[in-house]
Amino acid sequence: MFFFSCLRQHSRLPRLLWLLLYGSEMLWTCLGMSVNLPYKSPIYVSYGRKLALQAQVTKSPAEILLLVTWDVRNGEGEFRLDTNKSPDPDNVHLQIAKVERYGSYIVTVTDSHGDQTYASVEVRKSTNPPKASVSMLCSIIPEGPMWDSPVFSWWVNGIKVTNQTAHLSSDGSRIHLVNTLANNYTCVVDSSQGSSTVQINTGTVLRTMLSLFYRSTDGFK
Repeated sequence: MFFFSCLRQHSRLPRLLWLLLYGSEMLWTCLGMSVNLPYKSPIYVSYGRKLALQAQVTKSPAEILLLVTWDVRNGEGEFRLDTNKSPDPDNVHLQIAKVERYGSYIVTVTDSHGDQTYASVEVRKSTNPPKASVSMLCSIIPEGPMWDSPVFSWWVNGIKVTNQTAHLSSDGSRIHLVNTLANNYTCVVDSSQGSSTVQINTGTVLRTMLSLFYRSTDGFK
């Protein structure tokens, strides 16, 4: 309010502009401080794994962030995780080295007037770790524009694969490799401009990569 008082004393601004300025200040005061956790709930985390949450605080320049607390609430009750009595409004975060409790993780912010607001996100236990995969893309360089889209077909060790037997992209151009790699992969592309085939032997690729690695490291010396 001090800023607006000074302007009133030393300015001849039109009444409408004063109303706009005063109204915007009053709007900030009425809206107050807000906090948001920009995550899609729920979040899945394995037991004993790290969890880091970053909150977004929105406030007017005149408002002061006085206190930030983090709690977790579940069927066993509510537990305090962290208390920050000198928080940085641009860096409101929670870091847990090893997750041991699951439930609703709640961040509560308190301003200098004692007003509070909060946000929460559900954290659940992950029981099925994600599977790592490697993908191979089959593509063509057409001779000018085409009226049709190419059709991709994959063979693995001489056996044709489909979405029922392998992980293929919607257009069939990419195959996702999960678990153990097969030895031979063949991609056939058919279009109005003709057909093309490419073959990949993973054994040869791996031997080449190892050979290059040993050359660059001189046998792990």
